Amino acid sequence: MNSAHQRQHADAACCGSGCATVPVAPEPTASDATTIGPQRFRIENMDCASEESEIRRALEGMAGIRSLRFNLGDRELAIAADDHALPEALEAIRKAGFKPEPLGAKNVQRFRIANMDCASEESEIRRALDGMAGIRSLQFNLG
Repeated sequence: MNSAHQRQHADAACCGSGCATVPVAPEPTASDATTIGPQRFRIENMDCASEESEIRRALEGMAGIRSLRFNLGDRELAIAADDHALPEALEAIRKAGFKPEPLGAKNVQRFRIANMDCASEESEIRRALDGMAGIRSLQFNLG
């Protein structure tokens, strides 16, 4: 991200929220290429059209990218791509100054906590984890 844009973020929220879906023209690929996707990523510092444009420029002309779907309000990007192109795309996004974090079932973790059986213990755990980076939601089963 360029420094002028970073200063803009330091002063105020950039551009609000929005959502855009624009397909990227498919590139011819080898017959053995497998298309995966869309894979969803959270990008914490992406919330306006300017940042969307920076990411689009970083991925421009990259073979194997099938489509990009931006949800600026939720700071999410969905990428449909050939299997070989996704790691390259994520690296290009990182080089542009963004940190894509995968979303979805791969990031779900379950824990069994012995002797936790009441709402006060649940509240204690929620307080301890509140605001911790990377935690998007918590679900408890006290039964």
